[in-house]
Amino acid sequence: MKKISYLPILILLILCCAVSCKKDRSCGTLIRVYYSENGQDAEEPAANALVQIGTNANYADFAKAEGYTDGEGVFEWTFKYEASLDILVTTTRPYFVNDSTMVDMPYKGTSQVKLEPGETVEVTVLVLPE
Repeated sequence: MKKISYLPILILLILCCAVSCKKDRSCGTLIRVYYSENGQDAEEPAANALVQIGTNANYADFAKAEGYTDGEGVFEWTFKYEASLDILVTTTRPYFVNDSTMVDMPYKGTSQVKLEPGETVEVTVLVLPE
């Protein structure tokens, strides 16, 4: 009678489990920024708005992000760990005082995001005139 060696089968089974059990634990965030005059209604997307995530001085560097929205008012970032972080968005918008005078009106918005492992969390931020 032939002896069957189960060692190669056991090693293959362990390797398959080890590789297939590794999950993506990164935490994505997608922030959409819109202008608003009343805080309730979203107007057009705020392109090139400065987005700062994790602005608290006590946060570690890996829990902070900063960048600008794209032409559609969207900012994306991926974090290594889950957390609850604050969001600050600042930008300007041209405002016509009269037919010949235009000034940049500052806009600002805040929100929070709760990052979840293996997920991308979407947050909408409305920026209001300061």
